[in-house]
Amino acid sequence: VSNNAIVRANGGIANNSSSPIQYETGSDSTGGIVFDGNTGTVYGNVTLQENLTIGEGESLTVPSGASLDTNGKLTVDGGTLTQNGTVTGGVTYKVTGVSLDKTNLNLNPGKEGTLIATITPDNATNQNVTWESSDTKVVTVDNGLVTAVAEGTATITVTTEDGNKTATCTVIVTNNGSGPVLPPQPSDPAPSQPEGGSSTGSSSSSAPRQQGPVVHNVSNSSAYRKGEYEFWMKVRTKIVSAGPGEVIEVNARDNDKMPNSVMQALAAKEDVTLRIRWNGGEEIVIPSAAALQEKMRMFYPLSYLAKFDFAQTPAKKVK
Repeated sequence: VSNNAIVRANGGIANNSSSPIQYETGSDSTGGIVFDGNTGTVYGNVTLQENLTIGEGESLTVPSGASLDTNGKLTVDGGTLTQNGTVTGGVTYKVTGVSLDKTNLNLNPGKEGTLIATITPDNATNQNVTWESSDTKVVTVDNGLVTAVAEGTATITVTTEDGNKTATCTVIVTNNGSGPVLPPQPSDPAPSQPEGGSSTGSSSSSAPRQQGPVVHNVSNSSAYRKGEYEFWMKVRTKIVSAGPGEVIEVNARDNDKMPNSVMQALAAKEDVTLRIRWNGGEEIVIPSAAALQEKMRMFYPLSYLAKFDFAQTPAKKVK
């Protein structure tokens, strides 16, 4: 600390010491810090010259009439700083814990749930966390928004930026008997086309034909081929990190079903374009402003998206 800090401990500092701690500041304008065990006190006017950390179980008190200029060198890492006097120069409060509002989350395929991460202390200087799913085939997670993909169990982990603190939630995706909701197959007409034709998976051929896409209930096993979902999740990551004006170019080859979460990530961006080349047809170009937002979707067949001219007729967004 600045100037002189003198601690006189006649007989030593101990809980049962009969001699009080004496300190001298040299003058009224100088001071020091005295730690008796884990308890520290600031006397007079002090400026830190070296880093000082107040750890777990420790405390530092700046009493009335005293002042502490931290000089950017004071860190509170689980301890306590009591500011009755004047504290300047900034204090770094380190994250001591992170928790989730739920330890278990039950969802059906195609549904969403939200997890909220809480940082301790609430005035921690760096409260950034990262989210990770143990099985992206079952669920995906984006900043606390959990989307159920298919039946199964996954663990969501939230980790502080320094990697020292983690919290987990077990997500159980169950089928309630109706099956996951999946999008219309390529034989279904686009929404802008008149009704007519046959629908794949309809329960009865005599049932009235709906205008626009028809939603079908099918088994989980038909949703994706092995590796297809992981391919599109990499595309989604590129979209999420893209800046305005960027074009994401994708060679989908025979990956012909794009998850709805990819379309939603595109819709959330500003002035980002997704350009898809695929084995089944001409290039598909989707500006973020024209990204589809259809409810009850699990994925978009590329043959379905190919029916739209997104550049000429932006799709009407559904709230």
